[in-house]
Amino acid sequence: MEQPAPTDADAKKADKAAKKAAKEAKFAAKKAAQEAQQQKQAADGAAKPAAPKEAPPVEDPAALATAYVNPTPAGELKAMSGPMAQKYLPHEVEASWNAWWEASGYYRGNSDPADTRPKFSICLPPPNVTGSLHLGHALTVAVQDLLARWKRMSGYNVLWIPGTDHAGIATQVVVEKKLKKERGLTRHDLGREEFLKTVFEWKEAYGQRITMQLRRLGCSLDWSREVFTMDEQRAASVKAAFLRFHKEGLIYRDVRLTNWCCILRSGISDIEVEYEDLEAPKRLSVPGHPKDRTYVFGRIWSFAYKVDGSDEEIVVATTRPETMLGDVAVAVHPDDPRYKQLHGKQLVHPFVARKIKLILDPVLVDMSFGTGAVKVTPAHDPNDFACGRRHGLDEITVFTEEGKMADNCGMFAGMMRFDARVELLAELKRRGLHRGEADNKMRLGVCQRTGDIIEPMLKPQWWVDCSGMARRAVEAVRQGELKIIPAEHERTWYAWLENIRDWCVSRQLWWGHRIPAYFPTVKGEKVEVVVAGSMEEAREAAAARRGGAREAVVEREGCAAEDAPDYAAWHPTSLLETGQDILFFWVARMVMLPFSEVYLHAMVRDKRGRKMSKSLGNELAAAKKMNEEEFPLGIPERDVNLDIARVAWILSRLAHAVKTLDAQLTAYDMAAAVTTVYEFWYKELCDVYLEAVKPVMKQEDAAAKHATQTAADEPRSRRDERRLARRHRAGAPRLPAARRGAVLHACLHHGLRLLHPFMPYVTEELYQRLALLAGEPRASIMVAPFPQPAAVAAWASEEAERDMELLASLAASARARGVHRLPRARGGGGGGVQLETLAALAKSSRSPPPTLHLVAEGEAPPAGCATDVIDASLEVHVLLKGLIDLSREVARLQKEAAAVEGRLAKLQAKMAMPEYATKCKPQQQQEDAAKAQGCEGELAAIGRAIAQFEAAA
Repeated sequence: MEQPAPTDADAKKADKAAKKAAKEAKFAAKKAAQEAQQQKQAADGAAKPAAPKEAPPVEDPAALATAYVNPTPAGELKAMSGPMAQKYLPHEVEASWNAWWEASGYYRGNSDPADTRPKFSICLPPPNVTGSLHLGHALTVAVQDLLARWKRMSGYNVLWIPGTDHAGIATQVVVEKKLKKERGLTRHDLGREEFLKTVFEWKEAYGQRITMQLRRLGCSLDWSREVFTMDEQRAASVKAAFLRFHKEGLIYRDVRLTNWCCILRSGISDIEVEYEDLEAPKRLSVPGHPKDRTYVFGRIWSFAYKVDGSDEEIVVATTRPETMLGDVAVAVHPDDPRYKQLHGKQLVHPFVARKIKLILDPVLVDMSFGTGAVKVTPAHDPNDFACGRRHGLDEITVFTEEGKMADNCGMFAGMMRFDARVELLAELKRRGLHRGEADNKMRLGVCQRTGDIIEPMLKPQWWVDCSGMARRAVEAVRQGELKIIPAEHERTWYAWLENIRDWCVSRQLWWGHRIPAYFPTVKGEKVEVVVAGSMEEAREAAAARRGGAREAVVEREGCAAEDAPDYAAWHPTSLLETGQDILFFWVARMVMLPFSEVYLHAMVRDKRGRKMSKSLGNELAAAKKMNEEEFPLGIPERDVNLDIARVAWILSRLAHAVKTLDAQLTAYDMAAAVTTVYEFWYKELCDVYLEAVKPVMKQEDAAAKHATQTAADEPRSRRDERRLARRHRAGAPRLPAARRGAVLHACLHHGLRLLHPFMPYVTEELYQRLALLAGEPRASIMVAPFPQPAAVAAWASEEAERDMELLASLAASARARGVHRLPRARGGGGGGVQLETLAALAKSSRSPPPTLHLVAEGEAPPAGCATDVIDASLEVHVLLKGLIDLSREVARLQKEAAAVEGRLAKLQAKMAMPEYATKCKPQQQQEDAAKAQGCEGELAAIGRAIAQFEAAA
């Protein structure tokens, strides 16, 4: 049967099938190749050794601390029967010490008049009861604890007073949020008494967190005297002070502009307002307004007021158009020719039934700025307020306490203030009064606690007249009665106090001290506010006023603390210590209390330069030179001269550290003090001296080892220190060798006491273990005497320090070369002792060289040595021939020579100046001549070294 001829469709179908078959074949080949590769990799892997096991997981410090069980009962001396851990474990080292210090009474100040010790007292700036410690707090308490521990160890009767602040705004905000979240209530739903009960319950439940953190840090506060700013005694003192100040006319009530937070419904102080500088317009959400809306800030809007009975108009501009509802006048300059014809006219307010006065005010108006016309809203702007008082203008408030437009705002009444802004601008456009808008740089005040935009509001508040106190505070610093440390802050002090404004001390809060003021009604008629110590006294005073009789007398209440032994013993305190950021906000006010010194520490700031703050979310929860006769045999198996150099040097450095640290702490130079104690411990004792005594420590000779670990010839009490100081002043010889032990123990014993105020926990741990090692009774380092300069002055030795500086330079040079060292001492200053000491240093180095030679004076070093010039009298030669490129060493030395030539040229130019001989001090001329001579010696040595290399190449 004949097959039908293929059609075009059949051809396309066959072509498609062929392509599909080819694709499938290609995929199968690819898959087969992949399987073959996998089999090959598996075979190769089987032949390879097994992969190394994973490293054990890193220990979690937090988990270790949580799992740690302290074997010592709380308040008892720490059990130390086991060996010291190989690494520092904070949870073990710090355990028990604070509880023992506190239980032992070491933190307590003594108010007994029979205690004749000098006193040192300081108050902890009370942290907010709502908070937890951040780095800013930690810095404050670290500085204050350092001072307290230092003074205590120096023989002072010390009182460091702890306490917490009720933090009126912060606490009320926290509890209100909690109420809203958990019960859907506001404080107004509860009422004042029930709300205050709720806040006290919250304080008892959560308020101890920060004090526990202070204890955890080891702060040596006298916890037996802990206070709370709203406890019974503090409340009585605040009330008594208010009554006293009011009676003396220092506290008064007045209606003035205040920083109003609509979320808190309270005025707040300047310190509680933060400012955002707007360089360009910015849309922001505002608390209390709909969450889905934003409002523009950083713009200025212009609109027109029509002249009453005329088609003329005056254009004004504002960044807060909603406040125009409170405008009562437009001010122009009396000399401005643009408005001469309008003097005495009135303007028409477009939204309320009120005429606007045209007033003349050269103080408020700069006629070269804008239109030369300024809208005046006395109740909502400080400059307008002053203008209004000058002209007797009405003061019309247009906002409610919660930030709504008031009933006197016509069609905008009841709107939230920034919603009203939007509607008001739209209405101005509809009425043909809008005249334009533009970008405007501005500072926007924001409540630190709530983020609300601050509104200047006219409110009756209580004020403190600061003028007299400010004058006295300025004079106290100028006359030296009050010392500001650092002194650079005195300029800020004067600038603030000489321009101080009266201080608003009232808040519209429920949580806080209530002002003892009453608003009485007598026979149905209101009587002006009465300040009195009780309700009954207020009634009597009001009745006396209403009846025209003599005003009832309210006897002044004494401060509740004034009769207490603590008040008599410790008032006034010695020092006010706090952060420099609150100098002009709080310190300037706190000097109403008689401090003698104010120390302002630096601030902990984040990477953007901002201080630590909960609201910003940037918190982040250290001898007279001994001679051969004093150590006739030296330390066993050590070179005698090396021991003398090292021992004399470390004791001299210890004496220097004691003297320097005493001066720095006395001057409150904490940064320098930390550096001093750090450099002694880390750079001198550990890095240099301990490395030198390691060979001895490794000896099997127990007696030799014990000699390096214990010491008898050192002051152990203040009596010993006074005895040694008397011996030193009298020039008495040192104690016989039989009474002297080794130096290491003396350095550790003194060094730990120097370090204790900076690092309380670790120094107590090591001090106790040092006592156990030496077989001595255990006692707290807290009550050990702080090393005094007079007691260790005999250990100071300038000669030993010069020698060690030379040795250190030599050692550094030799280590830098990293190969065979060949010290060479040239004539001038070293002598035989120096040569032997240098040799001993090289022999005792951590990696002693196979060969070492001292090159005699006048003898040339071997050819092919690299040379380091230590100074004009000392060179280090390292045999490098065959090991390095000698031409590169020549280039290095030439570069070094060029640097020395540059220094020498500057010195010679200075010394060649015409006025040098007459104006430069003789001592400086001698120093310059010595430096020039040293440079010339270095150049000569470098020249010889270059010649040696060139000859060896």
